[in-house]
Amino acid sequence: MAPFFIKLCSMSLTAAYVIIAVMVLRIFLKKAPKIFSYALWGVAAFRLWCPVSFESLFSLLPSADPLPEKILYEAAPRLNTGVPVIDAGVALPAPQAAASANPMQVLAEAGAWIWLAGLLALLFFSALSVYRLHHRLKDADKLFDDVYLAPYIETPFVLGFFRPRIYLPQGLDEKQREYVLRHERTHIRRGDIFIKPLAFLLLCVHWFNPLVWAAFILMSKDMELSCDERVLKELGPGVKADYSALLLSFSAPRARIAAGPLAFGENGAKTRIKNALHYKKPAFWVLLAAFLALAAAAALLLGNPKAPQEEAPLPQAFLQQICDGAKYTDGELMLEIPDAMPQGYTARQLSVHVSGTAPMGEGVMAVHAFEGLSEGFGFEPGSIYRERLAESGEGQGIELEIDAALVEEDGTVLYSASAQLTEKEPPAEMGIPVENVTIAQGETAFHPDGVTGEGAHVFVKLVMTQGRYITEEDGIALGGGIGPKNYVGKCRLEIWTKNWEGKEGKPLYLYNVAGDGSEEMTFCTDSDALPHLLEFEDYNGDGNPEFTLGQWAGSSADAYTLFSIDETGAPRQISGAYEIFASNGKSSAFEYSALFEKTEGGFQTMIYDNALGEFVSQEYQWDAVLERFVTAESV
Repeated sequence: MAPFFIKLCSMSLTAAYVIIAVMVLRIFLKKAPKIFSYALWGVAAFRLWCPVSFESLFSLLPSADPLPEKILYEAAPRLNTGVPVIDAGVALPAPQAAASANPMQVLAEAGAWIWLAGLLALLFFSALSVYRLHHRLKDADKLFDDVYLAPYIETPFVLGFFRPRIYLPQGLDEKQREYVLRHERTHIRRGDIFIKPLAFLLLCVHWFNPLVWAAFILMSKDMELSCDERVLKELGPGVKADYSALLLSFSAPRARIAAGPLAFGENGAKTRIKNALHYKKPAFWVLLAAFLALAAAAALLLGNPKAPQEEAPLPQAFLQQICDGAKYTDGELMLEIPDAMPQGYTARQLSVHVSGTAPMGEGVMAVHAFEGLSEGFGFEPGSIYRERLAESGEGQGIELEIDAALVEEDGTVLYSASAQLTEKEPPAEMGIPVENVTIAQGETAFHPDGVTGEGAHVFVKLVMTQGRYITEEDGIALGGGIGPKNYVGKCRLEIWTKNWEGKEGKPLYLYNVAGDGSEEMTFCTDSDALPHLLEFEDYNGDGNPEFTLGQWAGSSADAYTLFSIDETGAPRQISGAYEIFASNGKSSAFEYSALFEKTEGGFQTMIYDNALGEFVSQEYQWDAVLERFVTAESV
């Protein structure tokens, strides 16, 4: 029952956003006919009742799934309300390695049984009250058609679904009887005899949500107010005083929260009398504004916010990301599993082993990490794992190797990757300091808007603003994308105009490649010749040039970030940082701006599959809604 209860709570939280929005909108509809306020509650009912909805770019909801089912199994469960303050402020219990049960699963299962007990209790007492009422009405006398005169009742009401009956108390004169019958028959014509029991059923299902109780009370009030207005419209303005006096005489002593019946005097006599006395035919502009507000609320609250499409990583790139992302620093090993598994694979197929040697006297000893997780396929996507292998400052002699693989049930290895880990001196202390070195550059025939005269082309530079020049002579254990001559440091993109004669014009934009400029990039060369070449292509057909910046990602692929230059000459990142894996640049070990094969609506990359021993293609297509390239499989 735990997954069902989590889904129910998620729906209730989503509906809470809508209920609050409806409450606010009712304030602005105060002067409008109450039928519009009454209709608004249908949007909240849809959210409480229906577990799925369509996606909309115009949705005002911060999240469509505030409590995702995966929190029952995550190593670090967290809310997804769409409100960062709430997500960060609510700490959910995380599973412990020594515990026999996941605390989130225990809490959800206990909550499910408490919810079921509350639901059954509300349904039982509601059914009991209806049964008692039917028992009291067994002596009612039929006056005509569907109208009955019942002793021992204090206020008129309508009861029943398919054969609704109107029950009147004794002592009504002819005029009062006409008012009551018009009111109750309005309820019947509009289907209120079905709507209120269904609303009460939703209240029973979501009884743990206080906003649902408030919504039921306000919906019932709007139902009665709109019904009063309908009667006054039919009878004319001359009956307002008599109708208000009748409401006062049958006013219920306290609010009722029940499925039925629809009683004439319930739901706030003071508000209803005040509304009746001030009722007048609304102006056309009031009706139009109220209708537009209702339509806008439905459009903005019925749909789910459009979820960003996450493309599944390629198996080989996924494993290489695990290996390359592992860090061994100050005696502590840190291992991060990417958020998404490759398409068609599960965490139960992910095998990650870390082993190595450590100095011990005159010999060495074996070192292993995460043994329990490795043997039990216990690594979960999106989780970070840490293990201390040595005391601070004593781990430099330990040599580790990490092996990651996707395996079948019989143990057959489908894909694999590996990496070496040793604790080294901080690279910031190595090499010769450098500043403002142009690493790569290129130009394209593109004329930004608002740039005149000398702006016939744009000239793009990748400049290392602060870094180090490192060579093999520095005595560094090189590898992993570092070659004989290397530049390592912080970089930025510079966009310049260039005139027809090829002379540089004026700078348009300066853009830190890593966002805040804190992340270092590495570029190696086989000579002192710089810069590398930036190449351009319009992959999405919008008339703006795109180019790639790459970094070493493994023995079989580089990782590229795709940039575009917009109409003003500003650079814009249109892919995740280094999320496009390709072997395109492998024809040259030092190529950092690959030109991909252009296809209809996108481009195609090639990546070497170590398991197959051959190149495979991956197609990317432009998603105009997300304004980014996604893999063809996710379109």
